[in-house]
Amino acid sequence: MKKPKNIPTLKKELLILISRYVKLKYADETGRTKCFTCGTPIKINTSFCQAGHCFSKSGYPALQFNLDNIRCQCDSCNITLNGNEAEFKKRLMLDIGQEKYAWLESHKNDTVKLDREKMSEQIATYKLLIDDMSN
Repeated sequence: MKKPKNIPTLKKELLILISRYVKLKYADETGRTKCFTCGTPIKINTSFCQAGHCFSKSGYPALQFNLDNIRCQCDSCNITLNGNEAEFKKRLMLDIGQEKYAWLESHKNDTVKLDREKMSEQIATYKLLIDDMSN
């Protein structure tokens, strides 16, 4: 019998799938998108395209899987500029609206307990979504 995956392994797998999903969601038919914060054109299948978090994964783990919190960013904005936070917040507020942004802001410090079963279900869901988007 196969040993169940541990929480850190599931978390890593889920974040990879969400990253892929976000890139596909915002890509055009040529596999390109623009950096959410600076507008630089980027190919989604390169290391230059990353799934950036307005409220960082490490600082605000309650929002790490929340799609309203994640957009495509170039590596320069996401890494060199530490997420280009001020621009990200300004643009995200316009993109998702004041109400959703306020919800993120008010829930960013929530305590989160990662659940193996829930993450496994989310992994299965994102695999299906990505397959559908890739075909």
